[in-house]
Amino acid sequence: MEKLEKIPDWLTTGITYLLPISGDSKEVRNYQPFMCLTNLYKTLTGIRAKKIVHTFGRVEHTVSTAKSMLPWK
Repeated sequence: MEKLEKIPDWLTTGITYLLPISGDSKEVRNYQPFMCLTNLYKTLTGIRAKKIVHTFGRVEHTVSTAKSMLPWK
């Protein structure tokens, strides 16, 4: 297994803004947080997400194939 390394803080640090969504601007519940992260972070998480989806797609196919071979189905 590969040795995992800590992700540098600069890669995962961003600026959070509260954007008004509707209603009274004095109410906290009428705001939505919006975080600005680096493009590199967005790129890396996008790549990782695609790998995860691809892996789970293979697992799902394997499980459904295995289920179809069960004698008590």
